[in-house]
Amino acid sequence: MDELIDNTDRGVRTSDKLTYRIVLQNKVNAALDALGTIYLGGRVVSLRTGMLFDMSGVPFRTKINKNLKWLKFERKVKVGVIKRVHPGHWEHMGKRRFYELTLDEEFYTEELEFLIDLLATHDALMQPKGYVESGEDTELIKDE
Repeated sequence: MDELIDNTDRGVRTSDKLTYRIVLQNKVNAALDALGTIYLGGRVVSLRTGMLFDMSGVPFRTKINKNLKWLKFERKVKVGVIKRVHPGHWEHMGKRRFYELTLDEEFYTEELEFLIDLLATHDALMQPKGYVESGEDTELIKDE
């Protein structure tokens, strides 16, 4: 029965460190691959959802919610500036869509950077040894 369940989009259990690191690393990789595409928002939201758990000593939920409030506030300020500097642009459908796409890309890129920093700070990203143990593909980095 467990074989039928797709575990790529599920929340992670903190009790299984290797599994949660693999899941989070895959979500980080997917989000990084989506930079500059229309898929960035969905993949960052997927990463954020996978990280929304509270583990003792790792208050991901609190920090993520605080960052989201800040990013939403910044976005509202930017929309206000656009409306004030270019009053007709926000009402024009094509120009408004351009601004929205630009603001979305900035929002999700900043959130992705925050989430990756948060994971790195709490040592929740995969390390090469973890990839080898889990059977994941790794690329060797050559020192030149």
